[in-house]
Amino acid sequence: MGSIQAIRGTDLPSTSADVSTEKWTRRILDVDDRITVYAARNDPRALSAWHHHGENVACVYVMEGKLRIEWGPDERDSAELAAGDFYVIAPGAIHREANPGAEDHLLVGFAVGSGPKFFDVDGPAAAAGSVREGPPVRVCRAGDMVAGPSSEGMTRAIGDIDDEIS
Repeated sequence: MGSIQAIRGTDLPSTSADVSTEKWTRRILDVDDRITVYAARNDPRALSAWHHHGENVACVYVMEGKLRIEWGPDERDSAELAAGDFYVIAPGAIHREANPGAEDHLLVGFAVGSGPKFFDVDGPAAAAGSVREGPPVRVCRAGDMVAGPSSEGMTRAIGDIDDEIS
């Protein structure tokens, strides 16, 4: 494989998870044994299953619409995000995402690490007793990002919220 690999959207496989009558759909591509790229476009009020990403760090960017992420054993921890915001999920953090908006939302995510990237669990109670260093979910708002290196015709913004991934 060369130093740059182009993947066409039409080459991505589709998977979906049905929760009640709401549909959460994501397209997944395992780029190599260290990174998985996924995109999700979801209807209003769609809800993902409770899950975690194993030993992987997941970084998710909200491209369009609104998103609510919930985590923790008591379902009390949550954050509302909008287009331009992103969040980082620690390895093993049990969570789910929802579309609270009136329009579709579009997310783009990366699961970084080795091993399988998605594990469904039986609700937030599965997180009880789990011990991890640092917060399970870190949110970076679009307004918190700083200008990144510039290239002609390209604007970059950086949200540095992780020691290893920025």
